[in-house]
Amino acid sequence: MKALKNHIVDFLGGELGTVIEDAQNMAEQLDVEPLEPVSAIIKQIHGACVVAELDSLAPLFHEMLLAIEGVLSGEIEREGLNELLATSLLTAGKFAAVMAIEMQENPCTLLPEMTAFRRLRARRRIGVHGLT
Repeated sequence: MKALKNHIVDFLGGELGTVIEDAQNMAEQLDVEPLEPVSAIIKQIHGACVVAELDSLAPLFHEMLLAIEGVLSGEIEREGLNELLATSLLTAGKFAAVMAIEMQENPCTLLPEMTAFRRLRARRRIGVHGLT
């Protein structure tokens, strides 16, 4: 577990949490909406997580981006991605809120979501000690 600095906690509880919620609302509409706007907002979230050194959230958003790229390139069926994005964004939003309250993060918490995206892309799963 890694302790979070106050400005990161403020960021998690404020702007980042709101943007994740916006992305989740967009993902829930993917049956009728294009994928590109969701991809753009997830890229922004990923970049913010990297800059903020959020070791639990950044890899999840990276896996989301790779899955979206797979759908856009035709390698992955979009149907499997829509629900996974919506549920994983909901989980990420809740996790960000918990991190803001506890002022710490656990990079292993989101491994199931990351593994689900890797499985969607037919990649090896991620374990506590890396790829397995």
